[in-house]
Amino acid sequence: MLNYGDNNQQVPVIKEKSSSVRLKVTDKCNLSCIYCHNEGKANTDDIVWTSLTEGALRTLINALNLSEVHITGGEPTCLNNIDDLVKNLTSLGLFVKITTNGQFTKAKLDSLADKGLGQLNFSVIALNPTDFIKTQNKKNLYWAQRCIERQKRIIYDARKMKAKIKLNTVVNNIQNICRVLTVYNFAKEKNIKIRLLNDLWSGQSAITAINQILENELKAKKTGEKIVLGSSSKISYYEDQDGFKFGVKEIIKNKLKSMCSNCEENCIEEFYGIRLHKYRGRIFVMLCLTNLNEKTFLPLEDFIKSQQLEEISSICYN
Repeated sequence: MLNYGDNNQQVPVIKEKSSSVRLKVTDKCNLSCIYCHNEGKANTDDIVWTSLTEGALRTLINALNLSEVHITGGEPTCLNNIDDLVKNLTSLGLFVKITTNGQFTKAKLDSLADKGLGQLNFSVIALNPTDFIKTQNKKNLYWAQRCIERQKRIIYDARKMKAKIKLNTVVNNIQNICRVLTVYNFAKEKNIKIRLLNDLWSGQSAITAINQILENELKAKKTGEKIVLGSSSKISYYEDQDGFKFGVKEIIKNKLKSMCSNCEENCIEEFYGIRLHKYRGRIFVMLCLTNLNEKTFLPLEDFIKSQQLEEISSICYN
């Protein structure tokens, strides 16, 4: 288990069953962040609203008692007709969240809001061009500054909407602490919810950096935990010395017997949850970021009849 801060501290723990799936709608992205896992790095098709998409969501709603879909990518706003997709997902009674880098227009934001978008999770890389460019495969500081300014404007506009907003920033290693604290202080100044995420590919280096931020920089006190049952997802909640509350995402040990038996991969995420992809014209379910095989990446129609669904459903959803 990956723990941060004072492990002996007794705090309230919330345990909840999942009611959500992640829907990867595109591989396209207008940034090239070096730590992006791209929801598994599989080369997948764009997802638009068709009878295939609707049928897949209805099937999973019935099988897993879903109430939420989390749209991811790539960058979801690079998808043509993302607004239409949001509209149709909400028409099924689903709460729709989106993770985005905020590189889009106010008109697009207004359209997503009008279609019923419920929450935006903004991935905030950095707030100065020098730090920003270090995470990209580009070297143009002027371009980086424009990206930062565009994202800030969208975050400010999103605060005026009914939809919830949250900032996420990734921690890689101790060399990134100043970058992370700049993003943290921005969220604190604007009173916006923020979570620190450990870069999965950086392993212990990211965890060490987060511990240093919590203990040395913020002198934070742990106030609670939320664990998603049957998932490797855990959020620890903290309060800094000024009383500002924030979260830290953790990956905890969690394997599926039906999927992980005899697997010898060095797993970075274990079983986190269900991801939907479109691949070669069919809807697939991805259950693992690290090792793609017939147990972890399978057509929806096979997943519905699988031992994996039976095990997941018994623990996580129903």
